[in-house]
Amino acid sequence: MTNNHLNLKLNIRTQMPLKNFPFWAGMLFFAIYLLVLPSSVSSVDELALLTAADNMVQHHRADINLLAWSAGQKNAPGAWSDDGTFRLTFGKWLIWLYVPLMGLAHLSPGLNPLQLGLLTNGVLLAVITALIAWALIRRGLLPRPVLTSTLLFGGLALFFKFDGETPPPLWLHPTDFGLPVQLYLLLPPAILLLAVVGNLYFGWRGQKTMPVWLMSLLAVWLTGQFLFGAGHFSA
Repeated sequence: MTNNHLNLKLNIRTQMPLKNFPFWAGMLFFAIYLLVLPSSVSSVDELALLTAADNMVQHHRADINLLAWSAGQKNAPGAWSDDGTFRLTFGKWLIWLYVPLMGLAHLSPGLNPLQLGLLTNGVLLAVITALIAWALIRRGLLPRPVLTSTLLFGGLALFFKFDGETPPPLWLHPTDFGLPVQLYLLLPPAILLLAVVGNLYFGWRGQKTMPVWLMSLLAVWLTGQFLFGAGHFSA
């Protein structure tokens, strides 16, 4: 193997700062998810999970008494328990996926638990994508296979449900933004996506990218602007 070949291979490995790539990969799919985030609860099962998580945050119990009207119906999300409360009959561990963000919603008067509850899958997608990229890098793979594998996983994951109940966002997107007046709500996630893609491009070319801490602050601010959009979410 010639010295030139060794130098080329070294340049390919170090052209993009791989230590930051998992962050950018996760941020990329979070931005995409934000663009196609469903604007309402789509099933009684999803509503049951959100209700149980909200009760856990506020009252430290995971009942779904608000949905007791569904008792006795086919495929009801809950059943009466020995203590006289109506509780979930499926995926009780899934409640804990919603608790952190829904708890955060109660700390801000401008947000409601539903808004951040629906965002849970996007956060999970970002974290899992970042972990996969990190694991591939730890295995010593070159940037190109890492990028390909990460994008493949993230792209496919947009069509699946992480919590088992929330519908894949790409299937719901066409029906959620049918009115032109709602298109302005897409501006914050579109800016976030553009910023992430731009940083990935410049990083891939070995050029300077935005610091991770600054990008994180921008993502939080743009996500907040999106969530505060009037009329976007409905139960």
